[in-house]
This record gives sequence, structure tokens and C-alpha cells, in this order.
Amino acid sequence: MPLPTPQTSDTWYSLTVIATAALLVGAGASLLSSLLAAIALTIFGSPWVPIQQNLSKRIRIPAGIAWAGLIAVLVANASESLTWLPTWVAFALLVLLTWLTPDSTSESSHTDETKVADSPPPAPNRSTDVIIEPTAPIPTLPRWLSEFIDTHGSPTHLRTSRNYIEVCGEGHSSYVRISLASASEQIPREIGLRIHKEYYVMRSAVRGHERDGGRHLLVLGDDLKLPVGRSFLSSVKEAGLLG
Repeated sequence: MPLPTPQTSDTWYSLTVIATAALLVGAGASLLSSLLAAIALTIFGSPWVPIQQNLSKRIRIPAGIAWAGLIAVLVANASESLTWLPTWVAFALLVLLTWLTPDSTSESSHTDETKVADSPPPAPNRSTDVIIEPTAPIPTLPRWLSEFIDTHGSPTHLRTSRNYIEVCGEGHSSYVRISLASASEQIPREIGLRIHKEYYVMRSAVRGHERDGGRHLLVLGDDLKLPVGRSFLSSVKEAGLLG
């Protein structure tokens, strides 16, 4: 069983014991009898030898008075200069004082523990809560498109030319030996889509749309207008490029 930890009242109790010894010396008691009384008081209220702590509340006062009487007898027998009655009364008051001090402290600590146990847990600080949302993966571009972007900037559309495609930008174009069908499969869907058997557009390049009779036209930069094929009309509408 571990030793109990001394409470904050230990300092006050120690000062009371020292004051008791000093009072006895001042009253004419010998140094030996004063030391004996101090030791007796220390044993009664010490947390290391929990005499009063193990007593019920009903018998603590009688036990304290009996202990004080024992101290009075010891001191009276050890010192002829002290009479019986003043010594008994003085030690009864001092023992009662030192007995009440740690008891009130324990009740106070018990009350504090009850308050802590009954108190609800603190609400989380909403101002410091940070919600990190998962970021979407960066789309991977084919090498030929990445090289065009690095050299000329973002393209606006692709146009088929026999066994090649023409990568078209604002004022720049280049040819890549690949079919338009294969090129459209290599580019992520969120970047662009095929709108015609001959054209593929980048979403960011579309400025609007027009109608020319029964045809739908997508308007790109420099007032360039590209037709939307009938077989691609539904996918272009789903992409929101036709309003």
C-alpha cells in the first residue's frame, strides 16, 4: 500500500506543532517535555500515521480529548513547573485545532473532486477545428500535350488531319502522329471532350454557343466557331457546354 501524500494543510499543522512546543517552553516546561508534546501531536495528526483519519466523526472529538489528556499527563509528569489543569486545557484546545484543520481540508478536496466529476466535459473549440477535405488527384496529361503546353501554353482544340492531329492554340499549332480517337482517350474527361468527328475542344477554351439553323456551334477564342456533331450532341449537353 503506497504512503498517503501530505495535503496542503501540512504546513499549517507543522507550524501549529512548533507553536505548541514554543508555548510550552515559554510557560516554563523543559525542552524535553515540550519536544515530547510536539511529537505526540505530530503522531495524532500526521498523514503518515493516520490516527484521526481512520476514526469516525462521532469518536474523533472524544479521541482528541483523550489524546490531549495523555499528552497533559506526560508533560505534567515530565515538568514540575506545570500544573495539571492548565496543561490539560491548553493541550485540549491545541489538539482540537490541529484535528479540525486537516479534516476541513479533506472535505474541501472531496467537494472539489465532486464538482470536477459532476461538471460536463468542455465543449470543443470550434475556432481551432480544422477540417481537411481530400483533394482531387491531379490529372495526368499525355506527353505530347504537356510538351505543347510547356512551349506554347494551353491549347484550345484539336483537329484531325488524316493520320495526324493538329494541336491548336492561340496563334500556335503543332502536329502529332496520332488519331483523334486515341488522343481523346488519353486526355482526362475533366479537361476536354470530343464534339465532332473532326474536333476535340478544351473546356476552358469554350466562350459560349450559337445556333445556325439546325446546327449547334461552340464559340472559342478569336470568335472561332466549331460545329457539334449529332452523335456527340448528348455528351456535349451533359458537359454543360450548350447552356
